[in-house]
Amino acid sequence: MNRRLPVFLIAATMWIASCSREADGPLGWADRPTLRVIVRPDPIAFLPRNANPVTLDREIAVGLASALEKRLELIFVDDSAAMIERLVAGDADLIAANLAATPDRRRRVAFSVPYLYVDELLIQRADAAPPSTIEELALLDVHVRADTYTEALARIREDVPDLPVQFVPDDWNLEEVLDLVAAGEADATIVDSQVWSAISTYFPSLRAVRKLDEERPIGLATRLDDEDLRRAADEFLIQRALTAPRDDVYTDDLPDLRKRRRLRMITRNSAASYFLHRGDQLGFEYELLKRFADWQDLRLEIVIPPSRSDLRDWLDQGLGDVISASLTPPATSDHFAATDRYAEVAVVVVVREDDTLAAPADLAGRTIHVRNEPAYLDAMESIVADVHGAVIVPVPTATETEEMLANVEDGTWDVVVCDSNALELARNAGGRIRAAFSGGVIPFAWSVRADNPMLLAALNDFIEREYRGLFYNVLRSRYFESRASLAFAEDDEWRSDRSGRISPFDDLVKTEAARHDLDWRLLVAQMYQESRFLTDRVSFAGAAGLMQLLPQTASDLDVTDIFDPEQSIRGGAAYLRTQLDAFSDLPPETQTRFALASYNAGRGHVLDARRLAKRLGLSPDRWYGHVERAILLLQRPEYYEQARYGYCRGSECVRYVNEIDRRYRAYVDLVPEADAEDGT
Repeated sequence: MNRRLPVFLIAATMWIASCSREADGPLGWADRPTLRVIVRPDPIAFLPRNANPVTLDREIAVGLASALEKRLELIFVDDSAAMIERLVAGDADLIAANLAATPDRRRRVAFSVPYLYVDELLIQRADAAPPSTIEELALLDVHVRADTYTEALARIREDVPDLPVQFVPDDWNLEEVLDLVAAGEADATIVDSQVWSAISTYFPSLRAVRKLDEERPIGLATRLDDEDLRRAADEFLIQRALTAPRDDVYTDDLPDLRKRRRLRMITRNSAASYFLHRGDQLGFEYELLKRFADWQDLRLEIVIPPSRSDLRDWLDQGLGDVISASLTPPATSDHFAATDRYAEVAVVVVVREDDTLAAPADLAGRTIHVRNEPAYLDAMESIVADVHGAVIVPVPTATETEEMLANVEDGTWDVVVCDSNALELARNAGGRIRAAFSGGVIPFAWSVRADNPMLLAALNDFIEREYRGLFYNVLRSRYFESRASLAFAEDDEWRSDRSGRISPFDDLVKTEAARHDLDWRLLVAQMYQESRFLTDRVSFAGAAGLMQLLPQTASDLDVTDIFDPEQSIRGGAAYLRTQLDAFSDLPPETQTRFALASYNAGRGHVLDARRLAKRLGLSPDRWYGHVERAILLLQRPEYYEQARYGYCRGSECVRYVNEIDRRYRAYVDLVPEADAEDGT
């Protein structure tokens, strides 16, 4: 729950802002060109489901640094207790990491005015009887992390002294604790409401049964003696009105959306529409609509309903403002209005790569799965009109296209009909499928409520301005025409010569590898997979340079020129080291493979895959045949809809790790041991 700040606090802060401030010493934040802010390593902690601001902490840090006219220096720390230790020790100026302002923490650090309020919730299995009184909590076996909810438990124990509590290891993540409850190995746990609203979809067998603490404030943290910075943070937060109430359900037209400065995009978590990659938000639909939102000075927020079949219902209910999910225009309706087409795609007949089907006549005796939507059914029925023995099977609209294509690839289905964009995305991610032939062209359009004519007009103006323009064509090319991963012919590979060189950048690589305790040959193998040693390489996601750093990652690593070989290698080595450190409890060879997978797909997807592997009876601590198999499954809706970070380009990630592993072994054979500076 969010609340408005009291009027007296706003007035007091305005008075504070008018007073002169003293610098906090020669090494204080006021005298430095940088603002050092502790944040969590991943800017996105979960896939949004209901317009949650998934990058709120990072956005606050960026905005505060800008308001203070400072360059932002991010310090990545995972553990809350370690964050406070580093802040108190003077390693940073401020913490922006969803930190609760508890009494115990207030004794060590100062907190800004809250920018968020959360409740502490008791989570149980849905089939368990919830406690009807606070005293009945004593009957429950509650498992929690000691560093997270100690104070909440202390308050509860004032009323329930005999509350049985088990503290799990501090290095456990929240999903592991919730898995205990879901499996019946614990009766309950405690989760804050903001986190629960984001991940409850992934635990359908669990429910929140009781509020244990209400309106716990979340704020920025500074050192106790840094009153000037705390006041500056207060001023910034109030000015941004981050504590104003957020109405989740409304049906307003564009003028009121501009007042809120929010546009809620109802979409699907898929390769074409919206997905998380290396901690960044991507997708053709997302990037196109974000450009519209930027044009209108609106903040784009993502809403992902449980199923494709819920898209229009959620729009009608006011849970979002525009549907952007690779959909054909809806039938004429009093409820919805469609924009002009923003894309035209071919309807393609898809088979496995080794299938000989090549023409409509070859469909005789074949079973064809087609989405149960008029545009696809009409196209297919016209194709098979003169073909005897072809069987068309309508596929429910709730079925994701990725699932349909996966069913063809694994042999579950014979033939599938889909749009050409979806096919190219699947092929770019390594799918062993192809288009046998096409069956006409269909339009994609966005949908709004019929009573939002001003939003409809603005979207149509945007489409008229951008369709087939430079931005549009570059965006479309990135997602649907270029190969995301670089599977180059081996005979083009840089070969080692008598001097032991394996790349044009060996000297730079050796320097940075030694700095981060890496085997330089591994770094070269990774560089080749990322860019083929081409300094100007740019990926579908916007990653660039030798080590294919995303712009935000490069900024976090203080890389100012993403195409400069020295800076790219420096940033890539540092980023790989952070990924290795995240898996330091694993054997070196497994640690390396998990780190490479994290570098490629993002650590969140690897954590999802480890958790899925455990649920499937596989080892979460082994790559080949275990987590490797699980991350492939995160391409399928029945698995990624239960994952914290959602859809993952698993085929690309598996190929990435395998190719680097193979190439690294070859480099080890080629380069004498004396020339290698071993680390990992």
